[in-house]
This record gives sequence, structure tokens and C-alpha cells, in this order.
Amino acid sequence: MSSYRIRVRAPSKPSSLVPLIALLVLGVLVRTTVAAQGWFYYDDLTLYAQAREHPLPDLSLLLTPHDGHLMPGSWLVVWGLAHGAPLRWPTAVGVLAAGNLAAGAAVAWAYRPLSRSLIPLAAYLFTPVTLTTSTWLAAGVNTLPLHAALALCLGAGIRAARAPSTRQAALWSLGAGAAMIAGALFSERALFLAPAVLLTLRCCGLLDGMRSAHRALVRLCLILPTALWAGIYALVVGDPRTTPSDPLPFFSHGYGLGLLPTLAGGPWHWERWHPGPPWAAPHAGAIALGAAAGLVLLALTLRRAVAWLPVALYPLLPFLALALARSGPDTAWEITQTLRHVSEVAVLAAVVLAFCLPSPLPRSARVLGAAWLASSMVSTVAFAQSWAQQPARDFFGGLDASLTRHDAALLDQDLPLEVLLPVTHPYNRLSHYSDRVSTATSAPVIVGPDGALHPARLHEMRATASPARCNTGPELPLDGPLIDREWVVRLNYIAERPGTGVLALNGHPVDFPIEPGLHSVYVQVSGGGGRLLIDAPGACLSSSSVGVLGV
Repeated sequence: MSSYRIRVRAPSKPSSLVPLIALLVLGVLVRTTVAAQGWFYYDDLTLYAQAREHPLPDLSLLLTPHDGHLMPGSWLVVWGLAHGAPLRWPTAVGVLAAGNLAAGAAVAWAYRPLSRSLIPLAAYLFTPVTLTTSTWLAAGVNTLPLHAALALCLGAGIRAARAPSTRQAALWSLGAGAAMIAGALFSERALFLAPAVLLTLRCCGLLDGMRSAHRALVRLCLILPTALWAGIYALVVGDPRTTPSDPLPFFSHGYGLGLLPTLAGGPWHWERWHPGPPWAAPHAGAIALGAAAGLVLLALTLRRAVAWLPVALYPLLPFLALALARSGPDTAWEITQTLRHVSEVAVLAAVVLAFCLPSPLPRSARVLGAAWLASSMVSTVAFAQSWAQQPARDFFGGLDASLTRHDAALLDQDLPLEVLLPVTHPYNRLSHYSDRVSTATSAPVIVGPDGALHPARLHEMRATASPARCNTGPELPLDGPLIDREWVVRLNYIAERPGTGVLALNGHPVDFPIEPGLHSVYVQVSGGGGRLLIDAPGACLSSSSVGVLGV
């Protein structure tokens, strides 16, 4: 393989950084505007609910696997948001903006020894490949630090390749290893960084000009932390593989329908199944134009076309990981078309583009670049329109408004299917997201998909078999057995003084308030059997019912 000499550039003048900073701010502003159209979504909510269970970010939280992800750094960010700014979307958007800014700045720094062109940075900032990861909080806290880590690894590797002394080469090599470890704290896909960085340096001819000791040092500083984190992942997460599945559809959907259209700024059209993120749904024309754009790019950079090899091969790793860890009868191949599992390829592409672009750039290439940018903005607008559909925002916003006019407590219930599916149980329960939920209420309601409160009535399944009783014993027989599940008991009572009662089936006992006078209280219990266990000091109980709530 032929090698290429890297020209050492003079330090940047402050004035030369102004266009770069302006472009970086513009790109982050565009992504932040798109992110602001959304809200907390699916994984955002389940991560929030789990973080709220931990008063402090202890190891039991930080080392909790999530869908096969080992991400202690991401958990720390989520914990901070859950406790410091619970369900406050502007704060979350600020976190995404900071992540996009850090990743973009790292990309700009990474390729500066190769080119001073703004085109590679623009390609990273505006490519549709990064739309999901730059606007969805759960994906962003997982992946944007990985983007920054990959860029820092590449930049440090490039600088190690041209270091004039062993000491400087060692410092840059150690910096690359440290960046890899930092990325691993947020995503296990950091395990793919070492081969990606080393292959990129090799295909760009940067390793060939290095001293053998420097080359070995770079490899050691990348491979050693990779092996270390792989061992930690195996100990904490174990074997993430599911039922074996044919990986070919993951590759064909990921490459053909996901990545290929982005070469032309596509896909221009995004589909969505609630609850789920937008996914690329390109028309045949977008796929064809993407293939044509790829050929044009190869022709433009033909002399160094081999450098595109790591960009083309890298997606195989995350797509194969998806096929092994996320395949199954309930997994749709469209998961690859969300592009969030492979978005770090945009970092590789930006650095390789900086290496390959001819200077000066032909006028025709500038025109095509402007067309790509316009096409990418069309895809961005289409994505933003799809992302703006947020059932969770409608639900929680409507619920907050409804609760200002409702004084009674709410009984726990499932969130709407458009917000969270039952497979996320118990984190699809309202009690994880509202402090107004209790085990007892005097005015039961059902919360609708829009957050509106609808008065509920009890559909009676069983009733107490005994007549009215005062100073009751510990048991109230029912007129028939109940299966084990969640039930609502309507207790009718009269009391002279306030107090607290305890009620249970054959499950966990719950407290309920006793108020002076004649009242009905609705108590939520779990269990089954043919009797109620009750302690209601100072209360006389009338005939009561057990059932489920409905409107």
C-alpha cells in the first residue's frame, strides 16, 4: 500500500478559526432546533424512571445494562437530569446541544492536520446519518460522547503519526487510549473504535511513515483498553446474544435503505411507528441518487479511494451486533434504518473526506456539495416534522393541566400504548412519573391519551359477603374467589375520627386514610383469594366491592 506524507501546517491564526466556529455554531443550532421539536420519548422515560429509584448514582445504577448497553457515563447524565430537572425538556435540549457541540468540535480538531477545509465539518454537522442521535436524548447521551471519543482517537492517532519524537508520539498514543476509555463509559460500541481507527490510519497511509516503535505504541494504547473494557462488559452484561437470526436483512436494510440515500442527502422521507423513532423510508429515486453520489465521490477522490474502505466496512460491526443481540420475532429490520446504531460512521467519513478531497476543489464538486447540503436540509425538515409528533408530550402536558383542577389522588395505571408499551413494565406505570399517585383515592379517574382525566366507575367482580360491621376483625369474606392481579376495592364506611387503615388481599398490604363521617374510598391492592384482610380502627364498614375501573 502506498503511503502519503502529511504536511505539517503552521498554527492556525485566530482569524482563520472564525469561519470554522461560525459553521460549528450554525450546525449545532440546526440540530438543536430539530431536537426542540421533540420531547422525552420511550427510552428517555424508562431511563428516567430507573434513575429516579436511586437517590445517589451508585454502582447498582451505573452498571445496569440497558438493552445490552453498558453505559455508566450515560446513566450519570440521566440521573442528573432525573433528579435535577425532572421531565424538563429545555434542560434536556441543552444537554443535547452541549453533546453536539463537543462532538462537532472534536471532529474539527481531528482532521485539522489533514485539511483546513470546512467541507468535512459541514458533512458531519448536516448529514442525515446523525439526525436521530443528535436529537433523541436517550440516543444522544449514549452516542454523542462516542462520536467525540472516535474523533479524539483519530486526531490523536494522526498527530502521533507525525510526531517528531518518541515522547510526543507516546503522549498522543496515550491520549487516544484515554479517549477510547472515555467513549466506552457511554457505549459498548467503543469496542469497535480501535479497529476502525487503526484501519483508517492504515488506509490513509499514516502508519507506513511511522517508526515501528511509534506504530506499536499506538496499537497498544488502543487495543489494551479495548480488551480491558471487553472483559468488563462480559462480566457485567454477559452474553447479549438472542435467538440466532439471518444477519443479511440487517445489512441490506442498513446499507441499502439507511446509509446509501444519505450519500445524496436523503432519505427525504421518514416513516414512524408509535412508539418508536423515525426511520429512513427512501423512495427508489433517493437510493439511486445515493449510489450515483457515491460513484461521483469515488471518482473525485480516486487517487486516495482506498481510504474509504474503513467507512464502507465499519457499519458491518454494529449491524452484526444488532443481528446477534437484538434479533428475534419482535425485532423489525427497520431498526437499522433509524441510523442511530451506526451514526459514528459520520465521524470516520469526515476525517477521510478531509484526507481525500483534492485542493483546490473543482467548481463542479462545489456545486455538487451545495446540492448535497440542500438535499440534507430537506431530509432534516422532514425528520423534524416526524419528530414533532410526541404522544408523551401530549399526555404529560395534558395531565399537568388536568391536575391543576383535580384535588384527589390518582390510582396507579398504565401509560397509554402510544407512550410506553407493556413490555417496559413496571416503568410504564404512572407512579414512576407523577407524585400525585397514591394507593387510595376518593375520586377515581382514568387518564386518557391526551392527559385528560375521565371519571371512572368500578366494574364489580366480587362483594363482601358479611353485613355491616363495626370494629371489624382481620378478615372480610368475599362472595367468591379472585384471581391474582391488580384490583380496586371500594370500601364504604362511617367513622367518628380520622385515622389510617390497612387493606390487603393475599399480597402486599397498603394504607388508606380514614376520614370522619360517611365515605367511600377506593383502594388499589394486588393479589387474589376469597377474603379481604383489613384493619380499620374506629370505622364501621358497610357492604363493599372489588373490581376494576373503567369509564
